[in-house]
Amino acid sequence: MLDFSSLLLAAALSGTCLAVTMFAIWLTAPRARFVLTVACGILVLVAHVILFWRYTKGPDPLLCQIALALLSLGFLIICLSAMQYLGVPDYRRAVLPTLVAMAICAAVT
Repeated sequence: MLDFSSLLLAAALSGTCLAVTMFAIWLTAPRARFVLTVACGILVLVAHVILFWRYTKGPDPLLCQIALALLSLGFLIICLSAMQYLGVPDYRRAVLPTLVAMAICAAVT
């Protein structure tokens, strides 16, 4: 039986492997810049998972805020990579609402 900590660390390990794979794909096709952006977003989400794992071991309000900010930032980077892939030029449509949501989460927590 797996416990919660093991599942979080397994998710972090698999996310790291996926990010390294995406980086290797980008090295073979550097013109596809969105693949590098996806890899960076996944690495930010891996950092979130590791910080959340650390938060479950010893809760700390600052650690909680950092983990929440990394979660929003990771999904924002993945959203920006989708916008890169689709050729959507206006990144402000995704960045501004995310920054507002991050500020609200920081104020509430």
